[in-house]
Parts: sequence; structure tokens; C-alpha cells
Amino acid sequence: MNWLTAALAFSLIMLVLATIVTIVLETGYQLLSTRERGFRLMMERMFDDVLSHRIAPTLQGISMEDARRQFLAVVTHNQAYSEKTSWLRAIAQSADLKSMTMLQFAERLADTHAGRAIASNGAARVETVINDLALKFDRIGQGASQRFQGQAHFWCLLVSLLCAFAVNLDAVVVFKSLLHNDTLATSVVDRLQGLAGDDAPRPKSTDEVIAAASPQDAAKAGAARVQLELARIADSGLPIASEYWPVCMPKVAASGAGPALSRDPRCADAGRQPLATGVGAIVTRIFTFGGLQWFLSVCLAGLLIGLGAPFWFDLARSLTRGARVRGGTGQPEPPPAAPAAASGGNSPPRTPVDAFTNAIAAARPIVRRALLTPDGRPYRGAAA
Repeated sequence: MNWLTAALAFSLIMLVLATIVTIVLETGYQLLSTRERGFRLMMERMFDDVLSHRIAPTLQGISMEDARRQFLAVVTHNQAYSEKTSWLRAIAQSADLKSMTMLQFAERLADTHAGRAIASNGAARVETVINDLALKFDRIGQGASQRFQGQAHFWCLLVSLLCAFAVNLDAVVVFKSLLHNDTLATSVVDRLQGLAGDDAPRPKSTDEVIAAASPQDAAKAGAARVQLELARIADSGLPIASEYWPVCMPKVAASGAGPALSRDPRCADAGRQPLATGVGAIVTRIFTFGGLQWFLSVCLAGLLIGLGAPFWFDLARSLTRGARVRGGTGQPEPPPAAPAAASGGNSPPRTPVDAFTNAIAAARPIVRRALLTPDGRPYRGAAA
């Protein structure tokens, strides 16, 4: 038995299943516009808890409720889309932003009634208020990020458990099979080793699940990617899927004229007769001591899948390198690339105050002044 090969094969299987979970979460987050709704909630808290108290004394010509509505429309809307979209397109493709930096927020704030109310207080007050808003923006943003990560981890764990039961992944049985069957373990490694190769990209974590595909293509693209990942472990000989206990759905015909038998020896009685596959028989098998062991083992598999694709990717890559060193095929790590030199030229605003004051100044109308001679008279031909 080869513990290293078995552990590598097991980690690669977990990597495939964790990738499937990530794909499901990506698709769900896109179709439900989770990021967009979370960002809008963050901006609502920003206005209600912070901005409204600072602009109340100087807000003119508009009610606080209208100022709030205009603020949310400006800071949450993606300006690449028109203001009015059909309800069908709004469902298929959200026109709201998912996030923004503090500099972008300060620049957009200047285009709102709230921003103009802040600017009317003078330069010294503007700097104080904008710097305070920057701190509050970071604090509320960190809270929203923590909330989003908590939700992502919860859904990751739930989907991981569902995935483990869907593929009937008995973690203990699978690992024992890999440990005692060198041919199976080597076959799995040869089939999946490219997923953790030196050129393979590190997968995203569950709180970074925003795919590049557009939301209207998310379901179709997600289904295709899930099928691709499932194809990696299909027909690999692993003791998973409905053919194995407790479902025992037969797929392999027995020799001679006997009934079809499952490849799992536990799915046949003492007389080599296949176990019943009805719902009642399956439930009866589950509610036994062996069924309890199976249930706990599948739950363990779900928890392991829930560790995430990045965890299993890093573990598989470490085990791959360990196998190379053990086999005498280790290669030196390439030296890290030197950081690119910073390019010169004029830099954009670097602080929220700069971004806000620049946007306010750019929005003001240009006042053309006359050019005066030293004695106070306008030059001939100068603009009035």
C-alpha cells in the first residue's frame, strides 16, 4: 500500500467535487445578484447611519428621502447601462454595481445632493467629513464583507453536503479503496493530476465566486462546467454513485443467466442475490448500524469538500511535489519574477479628499474673467 499515492488521489477527488460546489455557488450568486444586493445594502447603511446626520443642517432644495433615493441611484448604478431597462433584462442582467473603492465612492458622492451639501461647508470642513467617511466606508465595508463570507461559507457547507450525498461519496470506503488498490489510486492520479500541476491556476475560494460569464449565461455555462468536472471522475472505478451501498442500483450484469449485480459486494446477500432497490428497502438499510456509519462517513465527505477548492488544490500540489521528491524527480522551484517598475506620468487622485474636491470643481460652471492691465483696465480684445 502507498499512503502518499492514496492521499494524493483522495485530495484530487475532493478538488474535483469542491470545484463543482464552487461552480454551483458561482451560478447561484450570479442569477440571484447576491453581490449587487449586498452592495446596495451597504450603501443604504452608509447613508442612513453616517451621511444623513452630516448633511441635515446644509441640505437645501430637496427632502432627505429624495436625497437618499438620488444618492443610491448614483452610487449603485452601473453607468455603462441606461437608466431604464426592461424588467426581463433587469432579471437576466443586473445594471447595479457589485463593489467600488473609496476613491470611486468619493467621486460619485460629488454628483449627489448629499455631496453638494458637504461641499457647501468650506474646504476645511470638507476634508474632515470626507476623511471621516473614508473610515466609516472601510468599517461598513468590512462588516458587509464579513457577512457575505459567513453566508458564502454556510452555503458552501450546505451544497458540499448535498454534493456528497448526490454522488454517494462514502469517505471512509473511498479512502480504503484507494489505500488497498494501488491500481485504482494510480489511475485516479494519472487522470486528475493535471488539476494541481505546475501550470494549473489556483481555484477561487467560496467568497470570491464571481465568474467572468454574464449572468444570463450563468446557468448554461455552470451546467456545462459541472458536467466537465463530473466527467473527470466518471468510469474511474471509484466506489461512488448509486451502484454502491446503500442504493445498490445494479449496472453490471452477472455472469451466466443470473440477475444483474452491483460491483459493491455489500449489495448482494449470502446467496449472491442482489438486494432490493426500492425506496423502502433503501430506507431500511439506512436505518441500521451500517447505515449510521454510512451516513456519518458521507457527512464527513461533505465537510471535507466544504474546506474548499483552494485547500485541496494546495494539498494536492504539496503531495505531488512530495511524490516527486520521493521518486527522485524533484525539480528546483523557479525564481520569483521581479516586480514591474512603476510607470511614470501624471497620477490620478490618491486620496478620497482629492477625488471629491476634483469632482466638485469639475462640476462647477466655468467663470470667464477679464484680463486686466496693471492700472485696472481690461486689455483690448479680452473676454468680458
